[in-house]
Amino acid sequence: MRKVYGILVIIFCVVFTSILLYITFFQPKSGVKKLSENSSTVVFNRKELKLRPHLPRKFIPKIEVKNLNLWGEKNGSELVGDDAIVLMGLRWKNITDAVEERYMIEMGGLFGSMSRETDGIEFLGNAQNDGGFGIIHIQPATACEFGLKIFGNCKAMIDEKHSKNLKEKIEFFGPDYNKLIPLDDRFQPVYCLDAAGRIIAFHMVGEKSFKEALGRYYGTNKSDIDGYVAEVKRYERFVNNPDSLEALRQRFNAMNPDLFVNGKSADFDAYIKVYQDRNEECFALAEYKKLPPPKTKEKEQ
Repeated sequence: MRKVYGILVIIFCVVFTSILLYITFFQPKSGVKKLSENSSTVVFNRKELKLRPHLPRKFIPKIEVKNLNLWGEKNGSELVGDDAIVLMGLRWKNITDAVEERYMIEMGGLFGSMSRETDGIEFLGNAQNDGGFGIIHIQPATACEFGLKIFGNCKAMIDEKHSKNLKEKIEFFGPDYNKLIPLDDRFQPVYCLDAAGRIIAFHMVGEKSFKEALGRYYGTNKSDIDGYVAEVKRYERFVNNPDSLEALRQRFNAMNPDLFVNGKSADFDAYIKVYQDRNEECFALAEYKKLPPPKTKEKEQ
């Protein structure tokens, strides 16, 4: 009996050792390229990155906010102060989190870019009136290249007439997501932020750095990239800092004792939650999170 037990132990050890050797030396490597300056054997498939995901279209209810006090408000659109800008961006953070995870973008990187582009304010067109729209600005030509439907089928990189016409639509419709999303995919925040994530991932294929990818996304000349990236990084650090977020929460609550959202008394957390719940339920973020992961391919050695 002892001989049989000994033989079984030997067989088990041999099999276990063989499996370990196979996993270590022969098993194909898997995983997704992390979008940083670290190397990897797997990269995103660039062709697949140009395809827009398909999500169900749903009715988008308007959120009724009363007695909201924002500090640093300027001309009703531009916000002054990082905390005020981050506050607006937090309404969309569950979307940026999902996109960052999907395309392996550093935590807060896409949030920082969105904050730099639009202050987190919906329906805010590019200040240069050159055709950039969306919760994170994307130019018409780039949006078309990455599979988004654009108002008037505009395919120009810069188009002031397109900008003027689309701003008139925003003014005419209220704005109303249910009227504007059918005109232009950039008004669907999940589509818009996903496209921005795909653009960044696309430009990082080939060992490019996050900074280089942001420069390509911003479309600026090389001398301006450092300033743009510095702003993105500033918002990224803010949103990743628990102390900064707690200070923002306390300031907001102190300034908004009589805040009501959708008819109910609300504080900082309730205010953000209403928007993020709408992202999940009405902008189809819940369905987005269930999509298959983007395709990858082995990097050529």
